[in-house]
Amino acid sequence: MYSRMPGAAVGTPAEAVAAIVSPNRLLRDGVEAILEGKGFSVGLSVSHVKDFVHSLPGGDAPPDVLILVGALPSDSDEISALGSVRETAPNLRIIVFAEERADPVFLRRLISIGVDALLPTDLSAEILVQSIRLVLLGEGFMFTEYIRRLLEGELLLDVPMPDFTPRELKIICFMAEGQSNKTIAGWLNLTEASVKVQIRRLLRKLGATNRTQAAIWAVERGLVQADQIGATDTG
Repeated sequence: MYSRMPGAAVGTPAEAVAAIVSPNRLLRDGVEAILEGKGFSVGLSVSHVKDFVHSLPGGDAPPDVLILVGALPSDSDEISALGSVRETAPNLRIIVFAEERADPVFLRRLISIGVDALLPTDLSAEILVQSIRLVLLGEGFMFTEYIRRLLEGELLLDVPMPDFTPRELKIICFMAEGQSNKTIAGWLNLTEASVKVQIRRLLRKLGATNRTQAAIWAVERGLVQADQIGATDTG
């Protein structure tokens, strides 16, 4: 189960370029074959995040999405390298496919860096492709088991309740349920651009770097129940 199920078909954004990182050559080749069969272009395939950093073309645009497949090492060098990637290419979408029983400390570090999606490796090729497509469209989601494991530990964002307006609280709850910006805009009779602006403001209030952190904060504070995470809307 996912905090936002990538169920309905979503088209591949035109000219989408992916980079694949995995220590397993067979995994890299398999994912590359799947993506190229679905309209993606794979611009880079390397063993480690550090290799990706060194391979970034100077002066040229980075890939649209960075896909890390398999057991990403939790050692400081690779995590630091991923943090450098985020700082160097803030618009790059990052997806991590990790072990289902991943260490909560490791998951927190990835969320703090600002990865856009955290998913297990035990999924179908179709879910893999739809997940990447949704992330490229600006969505973010997280495997529900990861959320449960995070909630077993300390608070992810140990901040007091900010002075939210009723509308802001509604938006946070919608985000926690996995609703898209388009769906939130429809429910609140707002434009999608206005929703994006308000979400950025909410994240600043929380000191959060992404929607996943905000969603977990909402669950930790009782604004949303853990079993409410799992909306299927993909609008």
